[in-house]
Amino acid sequence: VVTGNTRLDGMAPRTGVQASRRSLDDRPNRPFTIVMCTGFVTEFSVCASEALNLTMIDVVLDWASSREDVRVVHKMHPGEEPAYYAAAGAALGWQSSRLTVTNEPILQQLLESSDVLVTGYSGTTIESVMVGTPVIISDLTGRRLQPIDRLPGVTIAYTADELHRQLDARRAAGPPDRDALASNNILREYIGVLDGHARDRVAALVRTL
Repeated sequence: VVTGNTRLDGMAPRTGVQASRRSLDDRPNRPFTIVMCTGFVTEFSVCASEALNLTMIDVVLDWASSREDVRVVHKMHPGEEPAYYAAAGAALGWQSSRLTVTNEPILQQLLESSDVLVTGYSGTTIESVMVGTPVIISDLTGRRLQPIDRLPGVTIAYTADELHRQLDARRAAGPPDRDALASNNILREYIGVLDGHARDRVAALVRTL
């Protein structure tokens, strides 16, 4: 048990998973693969909006369109509708052979076979680092919700140009060191505070103000 969150507890490192990661990274001529995870928008959403989701996809596809051997997989949130993105893609010109849109595959499997995750502020960031896949957080509205970027392998892009530069850097770096990302002390400390007592800690902090 890692966090008490069943979605994360099942992702503890296993020998078989680590072996499959290495074999995926060692495949010859494997395209540089980006997974994008969009956030589900509700009336209570703080870090997700339709505009942010669509802009993030547009910026990533713009980067991918001028580069060879790049694959982009858009993994929808389970609450999102494929028809919405089909209509948006047609309107915004996303008809690209590089793009795959899906709500079917298990996210962990996608992350393990990808070079980088691009998403907003999301729990998928932690899931990605736990399987050793680097993350670029797309904060194109300037929310600046640190300290998630102190996790090794996580960076935040505040502009489209910055997101492009970070994708360039990630591609130039080659396959990630998945075992190092998934087993670092900062990650263990970060997820260790997800223990069900966050409300008590916030209340204690408020009392000191």
